[in-house]
Amino acid sequence: ALTHRPQNYKGLREEYAGLEESFRQGGLVKTLGKVPLLAISAADAPKVPGVSAEWLRNFIVEVGKLHDDLATLSTRGRRIVLPGNHGSMVTEKANAELVARQILGVVHEAAEYRALR
Repeated sequence: ALTHRPQNYKGLREEYAGLEESFRQGGLVKTLGKVPLLAISAADAPKVPGVSAEWLRNFIVEVGKLHDDLATLSTRGRRIVLPGNHGSMVTEKANAELVARQILGVVHEAAEYRALR
């Protein structure tokens, strides 16, 4: 129900409007060394009133490329792609369980990394 409230769509549009600056800042990072890193991507974009389906498809492709690039910043980086849209990472039980397991895995990797330092 929360995803269909007008405030949610307003927030999505504002988030998309700030992506260029966010990507610019992220592009300044060149390496993370051996720090564990996981990029989790959604396969699809949510429908957003006032935003064309073509734009959203292109957005998903471009974000996927950025996530691939992000994963290469660490020698221990990787990317996974989940079916559905970003929201389904928490609203679909199978996706939420996978995300939780993956995040816990990276947390454990990071703890081991710190212990080895």
